[in-house]
Amino acid sequence: MEKFGMIYGILILACIQTTGFAQESKPLKQILSQEQNTADLAKVKDLFNRGHYEMGLEIVHNHKEDIEKLNPNGLRWLELFIKGSEEMRDSPQLAILFEFFPEIFKEHEQASLLVADSYIINNQIKDYKKVRSLWQDRETKIAAWFILDADRLLLEGKRKEALELLKSRTFKGQADVARLTRIALLTAEEDPKTAWKHLTDAHKKSPQDPDIRSYKAKLLETSGKHNMAHNEYQEAAKLHPENVHLQDQLANFYIRQQEYDAALSVLKANLRPPSSAKIWVEAIFWSRVRAPFAFDWKDSPSPQGKLEPLVDYLVGLKKGEFWNEDKFTLVANNTYFLKTMQETFWLQLLNALQNNNEKEAYKLLKYNPFLTSSWYPEALDTLKRVLNYRLNGSLKIEAPVISLENVDKNLTMHFKSPTLFQQLEMLAAENEKELPPEWDHFIRSREIFSAIFLAMQWTEAGLSLHQIPILPNDFPAWVAYNLTEAIQKNRGVIEALEFANAQKETPELTLLIGELTITGGDTETASQILKKIAKDDTDSGFRAAWLLSLIQIDKKEWKDAKTTIISQPRLVNTILGKETLARITHLEGDELLADKLYGAIEKSSSEARSYLAKRAYANKDWERAKTLTEQLINDYPDNTTLKINLNKIIEEQNNIKKKDG
Repeated sequence: MEKFGMIYGILILACIQTTGFAQESKPLKQILSQEQNTADLAKVKDLFNRGHYEMGLEIVHNHKEDIEKLNPNGLRWLELFIKGSEEMRDSPQLAILFEFFPEIFKEHEQASLLVADSYIINNQIKDYKKVRSLWQDRETKIAAWFILDADRLLLEGKRKEALELLKSRTFKGQADVARLTRIALLTAEEDPKTAWKHLTDAHKKSPQDPDIRSYKAKLLETSGKHNMAHNEYQEAAKLHPENVHLQDQLANFYIRQQEYDAALSVLKANLRPPSSAKIWVEAIFWSRVRAPFAFDWKDSPSPQGKLEPLVDYLVGLKKGEFWNEDKFTLVANNTYFLKTMQETFWLQLLNALQNNNEKEAYKLLKYNPFLTSSWYPEALDTLKRVLNYRLNGSLKIEAPVISLENVDKNLTMHFKSPTLFQQLEMLAAENEKELPPEWDHFIRSREIFSAIFLAMQWTEAGLSLHQIPILPNDFPAWVAYNLTEAIQKNRGVIEALEFANAQKETPELTLLIGELTITGGDTETASQILKKIAKDDTDSGFRAAWLLSLIQIDKKEWKDAKTTIISQPRLVNTILGKETLARITHLEGDELLADKLYGAIEKSSSEARSYLAKRAYANKDWERAKTLTEQLINDYPDNTTLKINLNKIIEEQNNIKKKDG
């Protein structure tokens, strides 16, 4: 949506129009005829009456010049603009309109509430007070303003006053829902049972209220019940898909859980209007540190509001550039962004590391304003350790943010073993003076920073910090492995294979090269690569043999496939190996032996049950087919084909009963 021009002198313009003072005429081509204007007004009103607000707003936008100048038709168009934006719940647009035309909002309470809510969400307390003052002691939507007043107290750090206000009165029915949910959240830590009761009562009063879902999600997340919290955040977002705040809330949950691709998916889906500048900042940031994606940032209509200068700055950065201090000094309100937007901290840090300015990086970590709210506190400790070692010769740091002993590795350490963060913590505890030479070499190399950000799953950031094309042989083997995976993810298979083939050969990297070669479609070359390790009594040998057998099965090389499985000591006696041998036997046409092999693993293998169910169906052994199909449905409850098959089997059984009867 285009920005409005400057509205300086708006009150004078309004006075001129009301007194009938003549205005300078304009060329006919620059204005719509009064007839056309009247027709457009009627058309928009008709569209609004039929609920087509988006279509109506497209026509309203054509009259932005009238709105900006408040010419005789301007007020009519502004009223429609507010009404349409209100119906679309386009809070960012309403906030812009309020900035230029605050007095008009005295007649639009619901629109004012949306603006006020937007200010509260974005922690703009002064702006909230401006819109609140328009309705002080004249509000009709008392419960809604009551809740926003409580939220304002919370943002000001006045928790006790907010709780007292929330408990000071009640409302009837659905109007009391927001009050109950906030009391629940505020009392959750000291009295979780009572808090949950408040949420349950609120849900009964308004089952479709997304705020209840949101507060349930926050309470569950605080309690460590992340799967249940995820469900509540998702349901809240589904209830109002047009509400960008709820979408942003879901994305931020994913970020806290370090599910970055899921977060990016939500953010990308909400970049088109009506969006929010906050979502744009987040999407730009994660596209630069996790994975780039195609979007026309410069030509797409960016959201307006308090974060707009930061959005413009980030959009203007060059490809591969994390930060530009000279340009940032020109950004309006830049100090505010440094204190309130965590993205600015990480981008500055990455820029310092990228430009080998380690003293600046250490300074940023030392005076980090987001220390208590960091997206990745463990990474902060690790970066401090490494920088301190490189600058001062010690891995020890004062007061780590979080001890890794108390961190759930399943949530925060999606990294190939050994875990880098944990290893560095152990090295710091065990080595007072000198590190083992290979670790000293690795930590003092520039590649350590790339490894840290890859450990964080910030893939693009890790690749941007990657500097050594051929890694030294004494580096840990997983460094090359992780870089290869990251290159494949963000740059493609060809570039990943070029890098991997230049590195020291290890069983793990050989397996990955084989997998990438399969992905590239060259199964012949992949076979030769996998054969190098297919007989090794290792996890890599296990997977290599299985993949090799699949290639051989695809080529109908049954004998070679069997030999591959039998020759792999870890594969031959597993369910996976036995399934594959049975499948080969079936494909060879030896049904009796296949029946026997699959029958031996029926209790442990869904593939075996599927094969045997199909055989029973073909042999019209309906009872056995039914039993096996029911077991498969228990394995795959969402499989509609299995349910259809079960109905057919039951139908056949009923037909037999009718004949016998």
